[in-house]
Amino acid sequence: MNTFKKLLENWMGEITSLSQAYERVNYYGSYWKEKGFKEVIFALPSLFLYPLKKELGSNLFLSSQDIHWGNAGAYTGEVSASMIREAGANFTLLGHPHRRETLEVTKRKLWQALEFGLKVFLFLTFSSLNGDLKEVRNKINFFLSGLTSEEKSKIKFVYYPLFSLTEKDFNYVQLAINNIWDILWEFYSYSLLKDIDLLAAVPLGWLEKLPITGLLVELGN
Repeated sequence: MNTFKKLLENWMGEITSLSQAYERVNYYGSYWKEKGFKEVIFALPSLFLYPLKKELGSNLFLSSQDIHWGNAGAYTGEVSASMIREAGANFTLLGHPHRRETLEVTKRKLWQALEFGLKVFLFLTFSSLNGDLKEVRNKINFFLSGLTSEEKSKIKFVYYPLFSLTEKDFNYVQLAINNIWDILWEFYSYSLLKDIDLLAAVPLGWLEKLPITGLLVELGN
């Protein structure tokens, strides 16, 4: 497990102007690093990517919130992986439940992201505390099948509960995250898995108590 703690901040649709975007990056880039995070990634609407890439300090990175599954063609209004890379992003989110898409669509997006050099935050959603581990295993197998070791190394996983967490839920979340690591052992060699990231959408105070490599924070949640 990678011990290099990361903070992934998903703006969702909460930041609506470029001036707000500048303020957010300039303030929270420093704020999160003061909290001990070694790397901060801002996932933001694609139209903010290019202007903000010039504002980034050390260990600050940009991510798109999604990409299209095609590269070039009659895709009016869509933004491709190559466009996102050109705009200055190093990462993209994929499989966020807000997208409400099939696994097949997400996998096509995954191929596009990897082809154009984007690293991927792949969401593993849990609809209950216990979760369905068979479903999680099948999902991971579906996404990783056919990928090379190098391509697999570009994928970072995100534990994402579809419900609010309280302190009494900690043990259940810890068990779920341990189970995710056990599943990942089935698909990664030790030499790869030691550098793989597993982030989680959990309270900040749980960071040092859980076997995770970073946090997901979403504005508005």
